[in-house]
Amino acid sequence: MYVIPRSNGEVILGGSHEAYQNNESVSGTKTTHILKTIVDRYPNILTPGSSAAYAASPDLLSKFDIVDQKVGFRPSRIGGVRVEVEHGRTGTGQHVLIAHNYGHGGAGYQSSWGTAQDTLELIQKAEKDTLNEQPTEIARL
Repeated sequence: MYVIPRSNGEVILGGSHEAYQNNESVSGTKTTHILKTIVDRYPNILTPGSSAAYAASPDLLSKFDIVDQKVGFRPSRIGGVRVEVEHGRTGTGQHVLIAHNYGHGGAGYQSSWGTAQDTLELIQKAEKDTLNEQPTEIARL
């Protein structure tokens, strides 16, 4: 679950993890589950000074001013994140480096900062190694 306050006063609430899920439709059941879980953990998110009884009452959706609902896919990868560089060729035979940095799942934003640095270092090393091995020009795509 996550709670992300925005500077305009809105708060993004969310969180679920389901393998092999590709349904783009918002699920009312899932929305209710997310809101209930967040209210159970942080009852003051409703209104400062809300009572536990108010937070526990059954009409949960009416307690929120829901601006929008979205389904977000966070692709993950069996075996973990792929961070590597491979050598390839264009259709004309020009050498290229292909950088992979994907499969972060729900932690994509947070972990992408570190893996972006790792990917850059791999690219720089591969470029240096390639230039030392052969005088072929490297194209960046």
